[in-house]
Amino acid sequence: AYWEFAPKRSEVSVETGLPTHAVRTQHVALGGAGNVVANLYALGAGRIVAFAVIGDDLFGREMRRLLIEREIDTAAVIIQPDNWQTQTFAKPLVNGSEESRIDFGNFNALTETSRTALLTALRQTMSDLDIVIINQQAQFGMHNCPLFREGLQAIIADHPDKSFLLDSRDYSDVY
Repeated sequence: AYWEFAPKRSEVSVETGLPTHAVRTQHVALGGAGNVVANLYALGAGRIVAFAVIGDDLFGREMRRLLIEREIDTAAVIIQPDNWQTQTFAKPLVNGSEESRIDFGNFNALTETSRTALLTALRQTMSDLDIVIINQQAQFGMHNCPLFREGLQAIIADHPDKSFLLDSRDYSDVY
């Protein structure tokens, strides 16, 4: 999420006495694995299935909208309503320069229900997939759950005839 601040339109909050951050423009874009999906779409790949866990929040709704807009299959995008915020890096911009990020999702805890639903969806879809791209950039996402990693590794082991590509910042040695 990008927020372009306009300091000249800032005012002092009556309630707190602190200066506000006036937002001139805002927009959202797919990042991380969502960006991989968007790039595959832009390259003209065939059927693309997104596997993800999102929160029941505005960033999750925007992510789904952006995926659906690109005709991405979102049946395996699991909404976890509790203990999960859609991983989002909010980037304030002041005079064209990026300020300190505001991160959403650093306290996510994958539930057994979400983990099971996600792994089941992947397992049930494997026969339709030519390749699986695993993207792990967020330290506090679904890959942070050891049982998810074990389940995903079992799917990989059960499908030696399939191609898996991995981009992982923290778990390259696991898969």
